[in-house]
Amino acid sequence: MTQNKIFKVEINENTAKPPESNTRVPSRILHFSDGDVEVFDEDEQETQIAPQNKAVIDPSKLKWGPWFAHKAINTGQTVLSACDYAGETLAYYLGITSPKYQFEIAEYERMKERKKLEAEQKEREGWVSNQGEDVQTQQPHPPDALV
Repeated sequence: MTQNKIFKVEINENTAKPPESNTRVPSRILHFSDGDVEVFDEDEQETQIAPQNKAVIDPSKLKWGPWFAHKAINTGQTVLSACDYAGETLAYYLGITSPKYQFEIAEYERMKERKKLEAEQKEREGWVSNQGEDVQTQQPHPPDALV
């Protein structure tokens, strides 16, 4: 259901003159090429419709037909809510709510992280030893024939 809002607007074509002291202060001023539109807060509040409250029915004053329909609807809503709650709880305990292959996705993420850490460790391996001391690299010896 769409609600059409009705705004009371005043168009002020001459924006140079100041507003009079007895006029209301607009909440917004919309500027257009053909003039200005002033929108007031009170106008918006008047046009909003209050939400309708559900009517309270006194079952003791109903005849048999409407009383039975009222009881059937209330009982149906209660049973449906209870079944919904029981179904959600059972699905949670059986693990139906989790993704089917979540354990495989988690294992893939662990393997990916492990490979990343191993690659970083291999990259650092040539520069610093595990104890934090500088690694002695061996310089190649010149062949004996050249000496």
